[in-house]
Amino acid sequence: MMPIVQVQLFEGRSLEMKRKLVSEMTKVICDVLEVSPDVVRIILNEMSRENFAIAGTLVSERK
Repeated sequence: MMPIVQVQLFEGRSLEMKRKLVSEMTKVICDVLEVSPDVVRIILNEMSRENFAIAGTLVSERK
């Protein structure tokens, strides 16, 4: 069983933050699903704030 996790987040986080995120997520996934780290896949999808809206307003235009 190969868990595949997709994470949606806004652009701007450092490489170090993303490294820590995928490392910690992998540990939790392995613990909960009882799988080894080599089968865990994590996809980080970064988007700009102009490509996401809340209540009909682009996040880039919200105050």
